[in-house]
Amino acid sequence: MLTRIYKNNNFTIKREEGDEAAANAQELVWLIANYADDLTVDYFEPCYYGNSYAVIECEIWCNGAPRYYHVRPEFVEQYNAGRVVRVEFRENVPLFVMPEFYGSYACELKNVKGRLYKLTAAPADDVREHMEAAGCTFLTTSPQYAPEIKHPAVFVPNGVYFSFC
Repeated sequence: MLTRIYKNNNFTIKREEGDEAAANAQELVWLIANYADDLTVDYFEPCYYGNSYAVIECEIWCNGAPRYYHVRPEFVEQYNAGRVVRVEFRENVPLFVMPEFYGSYACELKNVKGRLYKLTAAPADDVREHMEAAGCTFLTTSPQYAPEIKHPAVFVPNGVYFSFC
């Protein structure tokens, strides 16, 4: 399988002579997972849009980050015929879920622009690990009028993709 990855996170695949043919879209994703260079497929499952037409939603590591892609059924015919198949980038995968917070504001920490979120409680250890892996920094905040009151906070650099609970 010939693979070409672009800067905009799209990639193309092409069946080489002697490669396996795909019977359906799920098999095509399996072939991408096993034979495409520089791509790692984390999961895939059918995604229905209210009719029998289903795409396969994939989480693929491309250009160093996890991203969502849709593999459509018509890709199978293109791939089996030896034509180039363009798989288009849908959206980034959230790297973590932001714990509950009560306030946020834009700020700069060590010459890095981002946003500081004041958390209502310290996050669980697994959430904290995901946040630290994404480049977040944990801090403690306290109000000026009562420095003995302390709350956990997290600094999230601009460009880190996450979701809210």
